[in-house]
Amino acid sequence: MGERIRTLTAPVEHGCVFLRDAESKETHESWDPESSRVNGSNDSVLFAVQPSVDGEVEFEIWTGQPERPLADVLYEGSIALAHGRIVMHDPNDDFRIEIPGLGYGGPISILVDDVIFPKRVQIALRF
Repeated sequence: MGERIRTLTAPVEHGCVFLRDAESKETHESWDPESSRVNGSNDSVLFAVQPSVDGEVEFEIWTGQPERPLADVLYEGSIALAHGRIVMHDPNDDFRIEIPGLGYGGPISILVDDVIFPKRVQIALRF
């Protein structure tokens, strides 16, 4: 069983969220949200969520498996952390969570309640 290390409920104006190494410069400019709800690179992931006009999004960040995992897996992959810190934020930085002390990264999962417009998101860090 994992440990929930952060929670946040926030409006997401553009309907997308970055999860990245604290110093990542990746912009995901080639991402087309109409063809894919998520875009991953070596040190970051950009994923779609419910836009703020439809309400706020609930986020949980876990080390390990969430106690009650959400039904759908939006992303399974890995993230490299050159600086030992992971950051989750929206494109305008209206909200930002930074978690230090994570070493060099590793496997992650993004679990959601709806694969098209998630309003609940669980990030499972498995490192």
